[in-house]
Amino acid sequence: KECRKQMQNLTADDPKMKVLMAQYRAIDNQIGKITGQWKRQDGAIKSVFNRLLAYVSLYGTFNFVTGQIKQITEKNLALSDSMADIRKVSGLSADEINRLSDELHGLDTRTTSEDLHQLAFEGGRLGIQGVEGLMQFVRAGNQIKVALGEDLGEGALVELMKMNEVMGTTKELGIEKALLATGSAINTLSASSTASGSQIADFSSRLSGIATQANITTDELLGLASASSSLNLETEVAATAFNKFISEIVTHTSVVAKAAGVEKEALEELIQSGKTMEAVVVVLEALNGKGGLRGLNPIMKELGSDGARLNQVLAAFSSNTDVLRKHLNISTDAFREATSVTQEYNIKNENAAAMLARIKNSLIELTTNSTVTKWLEDVLRSLFYLPKTIEENKNVIVTALVQISGALLAMKLNLTTLSKF
Repeated sequence: KECRKQMQNLTADDPKMKVLMAQYRAIDNQIGKITGQWKRQDGAIKSVFNRLLAYVSLYGTFNFVTGQIKQITEKNLALSDSMADIRKVSGLSADEINRLSDELHGLDTRTTSEDLHQLAFEGGRLGIQGVEGLMQFVRAGNQIKVALGEDLGEGALVELMKMNEVMGTTKELGIEKALLATGSAINTLSASSTASGSQIADFSSRLSGIATQANITTDELLGLASASSSLNLETEVAATAFNKFISEIVTHTSVVAKAAGVEKEALEELIQSGKTMEAVVVVLEALNGKGGLRGLNPIMKELGSDGARLNQVLAAFSSNTDVLRKHLNISTDAFREATSVTQEYNIKNENAAAMLARIKNSLIELTTNSTVTKWLEDVLRSLFYLPKTIEENKNVIVTALVQISGALLAMKLNLTTLSKF
């Protein structure tokens, strides 16, 4: 730049012009060389950078693929363990357990495959037999778990199944229908009152033994449990009180009738005709009409210090028999229809979160199923026996390797000889 400035101030015939022109050309050539070198370096840098990007991309892709393969393998190994556990407790054959697993994968639900297999395992531990029996338990159990969620509590489904067995509901309706009827009653009762699903299940489970002996039906038992929860009574105390109260009504009918001021014959007729719960309500109404439970003191006194707490439970019920009747009616209708829990399940299985979960489950099931698990087991079994197979056949293998080596050497010698001609 300085050189050009000086040249502008000189004439063409000035002696200094030639010197400045020579200096300008030299500087310009030097700049050209530096620029060319930079362009070449820049191209090399860009080339290295592009290669680095390609390597990073390839490395990332490789890690992603290997990570997915590892995840798929781990999921199928976990599925294999789960299927083995179910087979152990259910007595299913290998083909039956594969069919069960495929049917579980076929359920269109937000529940994961792992949780469905866990349900099947719980069913097997309860003594449920056969693929269809386990599927009935899983289908109904899954609906109850999704519909009632945390309100039912951990382990409540197993307790409901046991209660249905004790009450004869499973034998009467079948596994699936019995659970759906029970779940529907609990769902409707908890939705229409302040009753807690977990307390209903707990109370009913505690009283199922005396209930079945006294000809109290499952829906009546659930209604009684719901009324107890709505009255904010402690579950254990309330269940103990009614265990004693129902037993006394059935075994000492005349004493209870006299204490409550009701006709003995009318009470006996209700009990003998299988209407024990109606007999319970009649006695409670009569006691409330008499203004207290003092008449039952001779019956309840043997309970000692617990007698007062149990009397408080019966006092609360005798003052709220309208609440009890309401819950009994709601429970009977919901139990008979057996649709409430399915309707609630459908709502919770169709929302946005459920749709996302179902899509995720479908994608996972493409690579995690009994077919892939069986293939993986076969591969691992072959790898497990490979060293043993090699050891057992090492002499044959060594002989074959020697023969192959000899043949290759002879071929090489022949080629060498031919190349000389």
